[in-house]
Amino acid sequence: MITALVITALSGYGLYVVGSEAGVGGFAFVLTTTLVSFGGAFFVGDKLRQALPDSLFHVSDRMNRIVKALGVDHFNRFLHFIRWNRVALSLRPPLGTRRPPEELLASVRSNAVAHTWGAAVHLVASSIAALASLPAALWIFGLGLLLHVYPVLLQVRTHWRLQRLQELSRSR
Repeated sequence: MITALVITALSGYGLYVVGSEAGVGGFAFVLTTTLVSFGGAFFVGDKLRQALPDSLFHVSDRMNRIVKALGVDHFNRFLHFIRWNRVALSLRPPLGTRRPPEELLASVRSNAVAHTWGAAVHLVASSIAALASLPAALWIFGLGLLLHVYPVLLQVRTHWRLQRLQELSRSR
């Protein structure tokens, strides 16, 4: 948890420096926000997940329907088309059986937390950028939606599927 807090503080300081020097309405701030949100998320996701209770990650059938209605399956097809899913799946523990291993569930949860952190970085940065430049704020917000919010929704849908597998394996 300390690591996650330190990385969050360093990320905030980095954005402050770039915003102060280059301006929060410029391309440098948009690019730095995007890079910080990915770089920092890589390091904080698992640490933050460990600090959260497992019950927080339960996905209801209703939530799954909402996520599906928001078009996350189309986003997943896009990721498959550009072959990102091949890379992402190679980084995850294999499913192997009908019952998802705890490492796979932990990986999905960590990814959801990491992308949530990245989305929060984008939300704060877009709010700050809006003070100087609406186009920069919209770019930061749009990139956050595409690069973090939809991936969170995809992790929610994946987690729901893994939950269903667990339920099926318990009923047998």
